[in-house]
Amino acid sequence: SFGAVLLMALTQVILTLRNHESCSSPDRTILFRANNVPLPIPASLAMISPYSYTPDIFPSWETNAVYDWFPDIQYPIMKIPSIKSCKLWPTKPLRGDLYCNISMLGHPLVCLAANKSWKGCPPVFMALGQERCIDGAKIIAAQMIRDGVTVCWEEYEAMPHVFMSFLPRWAQGNMCYRRWVKFVRKCLEGWELETRGFK
Repeated sequence: SFGAVLLMALTQVILTLRNHESCSSPDRTILFRANNVPLPIPASLAMISPYSYTPDIFPSWETNAVYDWFPDIQYPIMKIPSIKSCKLWPTKPLRGDLYCNISMLGHPLVCLAANKSWKGCPPVFMALGQERCIDGAKIIAAQMIRDGVTVCWEEYEAMPHVFMSFLPRWAQGNMCYRRWVKFVRKCLEGWELETRGFK
């Protein structure tokens, strides 16, 4: 879910730094505190229910509402009487979004569908239910495939957001975990993978 957003954002930072002129080749290091520090790319990205923040701008937010537990998003999100103001979580003025300032919602490290390129990204596993935020993930997957990234797409009918986490004993949750582990193992063992979809 949002952990996948963070994973994709971190990958974008690594890809950007590796492609920057300051990143020496072929060692792929960056200068950090006067030292050349390696900047490796992960073996793969394996994610459940990833999405492109903000998820509620895509059609699936309405069409898949019947299958999902995600509530409607109403801004400002933090307008909740029980939340008291503090230095770490200011409520005056109201914070418009749970994870970032409203002004950042269109930034490519927040809205992953806004990225220009995924070239150089390692193989990607995406598993989703028939959830409200699936359209954002589809856009990101299509962008990755366009840029030559191997994508393993898994879509489970009538399943809600992160279903495999709270329904692991159901056949769908169990199958998803097994296929997820198989993908990661293949990436770590250096298998040649091809882009494919499973629904």
